[in-house]
Amino acid sequence: MITLADGALQDQPGLAAWLDPADDSRIGKRDISISLTDDAGTALFLTWSVRNAFPTKLAAPDFDASSNEVAIEEVSLSAGRFSLGWH
Repeated sequence: MITLADGALQDQPGLAAWLDPADDSRIGKRDISISLTDDAGTALFLTWSVRNAFPTKLAAPDFDASSNEVAIEEVSLSAGRFSLGWH
């Protein structure tokens, strides 16, 4: 189980759609990459390559109409396996 907390997705419509609980037709196992960057999103530190990830829990903060980011309070993923890459 992988749990991510307090994140924001910028320019990731495919991921946002995959996590959308209102559209369960898109939810399924996927191979994904999770990257750890600096606050600006410019310096890449780590990347996890996750195989057969499947969202099992999603908690989102209150809606902010003035932002175009998708905020995530917490998302839990079931995964088949993962590997870690340092940058």
